[in-house]
Amino acid sequence: MYQVYVTTFSRFWSGDDGDVDTEAIEIVEDFQAMLSEHYGKAITWSEVADDDDIHITGLSKEDVAILQAVAGKLELAGNIDGLELKFAHPEECSVFEELLNTYEGEVEEQKYASIFRLGCSPDAMVIPSELSSPLTIDLGDEEDDEEPEEADEKEFIGDIDVISALDLRERINEIAKALKIDIKTTWEELDAIDIDSLYTDDEEQNSREAFIISLRCLALQLDSAIEKNSLLFISKFDEDDYDEDDDYEVEDED
Repeated sequence: MYQVYVTTFSRFWSGDDGDVDTEAIEIVEDFQAMLSEHYGKAITWSEVADDDDIHITGLSKEDVAILQAVAGKLELAGNIDGLELKFAHPEECSVFEELLNTYEGEVEEQKYASIFRLGCSPDAMVIPSELSSPLTIDLGDEEDDEEPEEADEKEFIGDIDVISALDLRERINEIAKALKIDIKTTWEELDAIDIDSLYTDDEEQNSREAFIISLRCLALQLDSAIEKNSLLFISKFDEDDYDEDDDYEVEDED
């Protein structure tokens, strides 16, 4: 499962203890400069955290697979006519094999590259800027065997994906339109939903309802990040660490 939340880069870098260390603050400008050089234009964002307006939502692996299945069909055909998609088991969709055969696994330059990149790395950093394509950055040294000084310190071993929030929001709109799903909502409307009342004995219908809520949450998170010129992070996490006191969490049905 994935956690979705708006925060600053310095807080993300500092880890889960809530404190922002000096190194994290100093590294922001260097990281922005590196991205600016790569994309050939100024890449910046706000490092001001709004602690009074934090929403932590979720995406299940099924949610991500549904997004990628629909995006794949749109990429290949421009519509989803003939798409055989099971919301309960989206990984079985034949479109994934079609994508692999068509692009031989290379989808970075395709229209829906932002969607295809979701879940490829432990974390995705979604930036409120137009980007020519997603980017994968290694933030750690795989040969560094030293243990972190504190248990809560975030240890970067591996990659982080950089994705455009503006592009991802546009692709989310196109996917929702293709599926005939209305994703316009507010946090207040989502909080008022009686989740139990949505579910029946129909696994497929339940999975579809769960996906709709996840999609609406993702759209709201993207809108918030774009409006605040902030970063949105989509991070893999252990479901055993799920906290029921989180603001709004869409749980994986597994």
